[in-house]
Amino acid sequence: IEVQGLAGTSAARERGEGFQQAVAAHKFNVLASQPADFDRTKGLNVMQNLLTAHPDVQAVFAQNDEMALGALRALQTAGKADVMVGGFDGSREGG
Repeated sequence: IEVQGLAGTSAARERGEGFQQAVAAHKFNVLASQPADFDRTKGLNVMQNLLTAHPDVQAVFAQNDEMALGALRALQTAGKADVMVGGFDGSREGG
């Protein structure tokens, strides 16, 4: 699953392009891509909604650490401790 940033911004576009290149190179199956506007709360809400449609998700890439932390919270609440979550920014909180 890809949690996207704010549509139309250079950061969202460039990070999305990098994600798509990695997906193509490694032949990953992307279950869904949905924007969350670089916002932690929206990342949580988007992940909750996507978990309903894709309960067997194995990995999540978020285009920034804030959305990754929101997605992680949704996964933890749902008991999905084995899902890999990656973010982008290198923030202290994002690890």
